[in-house]
Amino acid sequence: MFISQSTARLPDRVFDPECSTRQVYDEGAKEVALSVLSGINSSIFAYGQTSSGKTYTMLGITEHSMAEIYAYIDQHPDREFILRFSAMEIYNEAVRDLLSSDTTPLRLLDDPEKGTVVEKLTEETLRDKGHLLELLAVCEAQRQIGETALNETSSRSHQILRLTVESSAKQFLGKGNSSTLQACVNFVDLAGSERASQTAASGMRLKEGSHINKSLLTLGKVIRQLSGGRNGHIPYRDSKLTRILQSSLGGNARTAIICTMSPAHCHV
Repeated sequence: MFISQSTARLPDRVFDPECSTRQVYDEGAKEVALSVLSGINSSIFAYGQTSSGKTYTMLGITEHSMAEIYAYIDQHPDREFILRFSAMEIYNEAVRDLLSSDTTPLRLLDDPEKGTVVEKLTEETLRDKGHLLELLAVCEAQRQIGETALNETSSRSHQILRLTVESSAKQFLGKGNSSTLQACVNFVDLAGSERASQTAASGMRLKEGSHINKSLLTLGKVIRQLSGGRNGHIPYRDSKLTRILQSSLGGNARTAIICTMSPAHCHV
């Protein structure tokens, strides 16, 4: 496994199979995740071959991040915090609300102030950490999974968990909120990149794999363009994944990519 931040050309950290998720978080994702508390948008991705451990790793990264955000809040009683949580998956290029039982695909709209927004996406104001854990369980139960030759419970969609943190200094409340900070952190568990010859995919599984690989290719193009500092067109709109995450990939944003790697000989 290795981690790279979007401005780097080489991995920042490399971890062997014995490393704990806590170590991966501390050394590779913590700084990016906690930048949301300073008003900076951020995204943490888990990327890699199907069956290489992305979902397991991302679950741990998400839980460690949330725990430290709540610990920060407890340590800063001088500020008033509001936390809002939303969750979605992108399956075959259709966006679905993971906090709703309604499976109707959601539309993407362009807002002049907020950028791309997902119409009618559920956003829950968190009461406490227990409420957050309940919502994470709902998301896990609703996500699209399927069996392939490489993985009995392969994630067949990209999952985006978004935590928006808004805070204000209590002494300024009601006086113009001159010290309000607001930003969001996205925890993105990407569907696994795959070769049809390895997964023995056909029919619906083959269609899923085609959509997955196309959106991953677009994400790679966007990140290469941003990290290379090149001028010119950045193809955010070529996939719904990059369009939704545009405000957390470019501009006032930080990004970390966790690449999981399988030791299986067929992946060499």
